Amino acid sequence: MNNSGFDSTVLPRFFGDDSGCLLYSRQTHNTTTAVRILHIHPAFIVFRALIVTMLGQHHVSLSVLTALILLIPYMHSHTSLSAIILFGVAIGSLVPDADSSDAAIFHRKVKGGSKGYIQAINSLVAPIFPVFGYATRYLIYRPLIFILPRTLLKDYKIEEKHRGFLHSFIGIFMAAILTAIYISIILAAVHLLDLIHLIAFFIAYIFGALLHLIEDGATVSGVTFNYPFSNITMRGTIRTRLDSVRKPNLFAEYLMGLFVVVFFITELDLVSISDWVITILSALFLIFSWIVFLFLIAKAKITRT
Repeated sequence: MNNSGFDSTVLPRFFGDDSGCLLYSRQTHNTTTAVRILHIHPAFIVFRALIVTMLGQHHVSLSVLTALILLIPYMHSHTSLSAIILFGVAIGSLVPDADSSDAAIFHRKVKGGSKGYIQAINSLVAPIFPVFGYATRYLIYRPLIFILPRTLLKDYKIEEKHRGFLHSFIGIFMAAILTAIYISIILAAVHLLDLIHLIAFFIAYIFGALLHLIEDGATVSGVTFNYPFSNITMRGTIRTRLDSVRKPNLFAEYLMGLFVVVFFITELDLVSISDWVITILSALFLIFSWIVFLFLIAKAKITRT
């Protein structure tokens, strides 16, 4: 057990590591240690899963990769908390599409064939997606768009449509609050409520949902972030078709490359700087990268519709 309360032998056993431990040396710079880290480090386990699920799952891959890069220095010391954050980001990255009847969050399986990591995801994570999807659609989204125009937002028109209320700042924030309330009630009922983990999930959920909105802002349909208060929309040139995934795929591959760089700098101590400095530098570089993707690659523009 590490200090996060997570049984560190679970991941190696599940993913085929016979040693049953997560021990490694961050001071030994030999090839054996590097290979060992690749096999057992929680961040790299998630990374390899993302590689095989990337195609057709850009909201999940781009959002979770972004969060994963920031979490690399802390995944061994805070494994369970990191796992909750990544799960919250994954859920948040899909939740805004609960306003569409055939969204990925309603499906029990992710794409990628029969590979071991896909089977692991489909067994452990993907079945939970529809729970959040249908709960968001019928216990949060539809009640809110019915109640708000009749109470707090009488002066605004809120329609039930794709890329409407759930694709706005107020929509994802209210959805996150209600989701956290529902989860806290359930966990408290079974005596499993942990305030730190709940807050981490709440923040991660919002982070994933915001990245979803940014990603949709790179498409031709665009996103009205301040709906229903404003009609200012950001839209790019990417089309959401199977034959138009080149740019998102290239950006995902770039994030994978950035992950590898940060991973080895952190785990092999290639640079003598503290973890929090690495996190700050990674965050600044990610912000710059997303801006380049949006405005130079996707050629997004902000217009009034």
